[in-house]
Amino acid sequence: MAIWQFHFDLLPRDWVAANRDKIVATKSDDEWDNENGWDPSPAWAGHSIDDNLLKELDEILPRSKHWSPECYYWKSHQHDSDITLSPNGSDIDSLSVRLDLRGDVRELISDISAFAVQRQYELFATEVGKFCKADAPSLAEYATQSRAASFAKNPSGYIADLAKELDDRE
Repeated sequence: MAIWQFHFDLLPRDWVAANRDKIVATKSDDEWDNENGWDPSPAWAGHSIDDNLLKELDEILPRSKHWSPECYYWKSHQHDSDITLSPNGSDIDSLSVRLDLRGDVRELISDISAFAVQRQYELFATEVGKFCKADAPSLAEYATQSRAASFAKNPSGYIADLAKELDDRE
């Protein structure tokens, strides 16, 4: 994932309601990303991939080719934003979004939010390990508070701050 991308997972609302407290309580802020153990697949148990789901995602972004032939993938032609649906057989294993915050993604935020609300999904901001309402204002707020937004606003300043933070750790 690129530093300018804000990543979040879409999860079924009923699963979130039953598991929200258990999930948030088990990780520190530094552990919330797929590489360090966040596994959204339990949320999708029993949720199959259907043609309507794929068509709805086709309306948000154009379908593209993923490096993994099993995955369904949609990618913007205007910026480095994408949606990835990873299957587990005919079931969903994960459904994730990356927003390229270097450009204007307001329409994409609106489209993804409308999709999530209609599908009764909630958003999980993996960077901070927090659930976010699926409405566009909430998603936009989380995105603007992310490391990706900090980098997109001022890349040199972000790198300088990171260097100082690393220096302070030593």
